[in-house]
Amino acid sequence: MRRRLTVLGLIWISAVLGLQAETRRALLVGINQYVPQGSPPSMIKDASYLGRQEWWNLRGCLNDVKVMRELLEKKFRFPPQNIEVLLDAQATRQAIIDAIRGRLIAASSRGDVSLFYFSGHGSRFINTLNGELKRKDETIVPADSYAGAKDIRDKELARLFNEALDKGVILTAIFDSCCSGSVCRGFSALDAGQSRYQPEVRSDALEPPDSTKKPEERTELKERGILVLSAAQDDQIAEEAFDEEARDKESRPRGAFSLALSKVLSAASENEPASRIEQRLRSIMLSENRAQIPVFSGTSERMSGPLFGAGTAVSTGGLCVAAVQVEGDAVEIRGGYAVGLAEGCELNLEDARRPSEVRIRITKVEGLAQAKAAVIAGSASTIKPGSLFRVYKWTYSNAQGALKVWWPASPPKLQDLNTARSEIQALKSSGQIAWVRDPTEDSPDWQVGYDGRSWILLEKAAGRRIVLKQPWRAKDILEIVSVPGGGRAKVFVGFPAPVELTAKLNLGSGTANDAVIRTVSESEANYSLVGRLEDGAVQTAWLARNAIREPSESPLPVRSDWRTVMPSAESLRDAAAALEDAALRLQKIKGWLNLQSQDESLRPFPYHLGFKNAGTGRVTSPNEPLQVGERYNAVLIRDEAPSGSRPEQRRIYVFAISGDGRGTLLYPRFGEVENFLPPENQLVKGGNIVLKDAAGAFQIPETTDPCAYFLLTSADPLGNPWVLEFDGVKTRGAGVAEGSSNPLARLLQQVGAATRGKPAAPSHWSVEHYIVKSVPAK
Repeated sequence: MRRRLTVLGLIWISAVLGLQAETRRALLVGINQYVPQGSPPSMIKDASYLGRQEWWNLRGCLNDVKVMRELLEKKFRFPPQNIEVLLDAQATRQAIIDAIRGRLIAASSRGDVSLFYFSGHGSRFINTLNGELKRKDETIVPADSYAGAKDIRDKELARLFNEALDKGVILTAIFDSCCSGSVCRGFSALDAGQSRYQPEVRSDALEPPDSTKKPEERTELKERGILVLSAAQDDQIAEEAFDEEARDKESRPRGAFSLALSKVLSAASENEPASRIEQRLRSIMLSENRAQIPVFSGTSERMSGPLFGAGTAVSTGGLCVAAVQVEGDAVEIRGGYAVGLAEGCELNLEDARRPSEVRIRITKVEGLAQAKAAVIAGSASTIKPGSLFRVYKWTYSNAQGALKVWWPASPPKLQDLNTARSEIQALKSSGQIAWVRDPTEDSPDWQVGYDGRSWILLEKAAGRRIVLKQPWRAKDILEIVSVPGGGRAKVFVGFPAPVELTAKLNLGSGTANDAVIRTVSESEANYSLVGRLEDGAVQTAWLARNAIREPSESPLPVRSDWRTVMPSAESLRDAAAALEDAALRLQKIKGWLNLQSQDESLRPFPYHLGFKNAGTGRVTSPNEPLQVGERYNAVLIRDEAPSGSRPEQRRIYVFAISGDGRGTLLYPRFGEVENFLPPENQLVKGGNIVLKDAAGAFQIPETTDPCAYFLLTSADPLGNPWVLEFDGVKTRGAGVAEGSSNPLARLLQQVGAATRGKPAAPSHWSVEHYIVKSVPAK
């Protein structure tokens, strides 16, 4: 009986939302196990295989596939019987190719929707005839690579995908793997988490380029072409990550890209444009300060359409979930993480006669498609299995954007660093190395550091990790360090922060600042507390994961200011306070970059952010850089819409967050008087809207660091837009009074706050964020 009612609820939802029934198929591949059982746990060596010397296992790929499968089934209407999964040893080279031919090509017809998803190692294969400057093909690495199976090269996949496109299949391909021969530069964690890069194959494929177009370049197919999502650009590393909100320890390891993508897809509407998903995804990835930028490629029609292709129906009633079972005031709901539900969300019974009389609150989310709720208003007797509920209030948890920091569990005392201090000085003055003062300004070849147990020497080019003898000597380092081709190796020596300092840091669980999480492993952290020896004194700073000297893509800085640590109580107190303040500023930026508006399909707002140069009049999209010193007005750029369509009017707010965590309100600056847009005369006419008020245009400051710009829309006024202007930690201006009747204003005040919480917010609002670079004026 319970199964029948669950199916009834799903049928009811489908009927209400007007969902189409086109055939959807997926092939999901996840490989953790690259090293055969019984081999050394870290790697296996086999010089006979085409020059590749080693393989290593991953941890998060099977979890990636599990979450993707649940999202496809529960939210994106892929029938379970149409999803084929290849895991670990099943995912051999031939099995992957055969499954693509069988599942995505032979079984498909014109108009079908297909997905290929791969989570595992990526690599490169030398191909001197491929016609490209780099003379290398990107590859995905199958599970039987160790046994001599060749990687599957991008050109092989392109030919297969073109066969599917020739049949009229609408295809999406997602790769959470690395296709790079380089390694991360700058500062790296000494216990660095695993990357999804396998050393490249050094034999030559000797295959000339195909005469046919790449699948993503087949513009004649328009909305029926392919959309390709890649975890990183072809010269970047794809990393593994940890899901802090996973239900159990085994579910925590994930691919950084897949984790961010699942967060976005859980919150997005089914028909959300791929271009918007890309913007959301980039913001989350950049908020983690990862050295990888996701890449979306496809025709403009595919980018402006839904992620899984044309033909997805536009929901006419917003997000609905069905009741499965009712016992007293307890209600079981057919919906969970996959549709963005969280504890504290409130839903109204969908009843035209009594639209707000019966309300429930989510008490526990038990999976991607199941949750428990309690009746908080009205009578439970009116709820039947299959009754539909619509979200009235969402909740947002600061844990989603919590800043993760690390320092050793057992830091040394200042006096215990004296031996290391003298050896560092000897190393610096030896004349045999090039001394690196700051790894974020000059990328080292070798890095010395303390991982909490031992002093470690890390070779950047090969990723080699050497445990040094205790206590280590300068001569030990000088006997090891070298660089290819000779010359002096560049060396950075990182000091651990002394226990006298870390004991005074008021950060982490059990403190007033528990939205900053202290991690056990350095590889899980966004920032590590690192010291250096400068002019005989110890200095400390927060250094970002994969901090590099090249211009950053992220508004999060690569490090905080260096703070000198002296033995006096006053110096230790001041240094700790400065480091706390820096961490909270970083948390504020990260919290905003992770804030996602929920399902907007009920009343989508068809405008997006752009900028108009006040001098030249040129309008740019947020993907273009702004010129330092120039003045700009924010612009609402209208999406293409059916003739005669009438969008909902919204209250409009635009603000920016700079790299130091400072929030600046750009519009409106003088009250919520004319920010209810679009005006009546443009509701149907359309066109762009330049946002002007008495404050005039804003000027781009003298910095080339990226800045995060936000477009916030709301059906109701905030009451006090100055909640969007803040000084990193504390809100400036009058702020929002305690007990304010505007739940959105309360939510915005708490985003990135020092303490985690779950403030409620109405569902009819949206936020978009854009990372915009600045360039010197021409």
